[in-house]
Amino acid sequence: VVNLMRSIERGLGARQCDAALAYPELRVLPAQALAEARNIVLLVIDGLGYDYLNGAGAGSALQRHLRARLTSVFPSTTATAITSLLTGVGPQQHAFTGWHVWLRELGCVAATLRFRARHGGEPFSKAGN
Repeated sequence: VVNLMRSIERGLGARQCDAALAYPELRVLPAQALAEARNIVLLVIDGLGYDYLNGAGAGSALQRHLRARLTSVFPSTTATAITSLLTGVGPQQHAFTGWHVWLRELGCVAATLRFRARHGGEPFSKAGN
């Protein structure tokens, strides 16, 4: 996932980022292959695995356009993988390791993608206002 995002960002002309955060491009889809594209559409289907696509989806449009098997991040939860897709870095940098995470600074368990406490309350964007 992070290598795919690296290929896309480099293909779109992003400057080199901090070397500590720079993942290599995806070998099967280098940035050069995307550089001339007028549009890039990233279709994310949560939970759709390679084996399922090749089994139940055999002969489908998605399966016919399959280039390679990709791996996700660890842990491979939706919140962790989506955050890696959005940031282009792995969980060890963005620190979203699950849907619910204890945030000591806020004294609560957070629903990370909703940016609010798990059990209600104001969104974190309003904290400190």
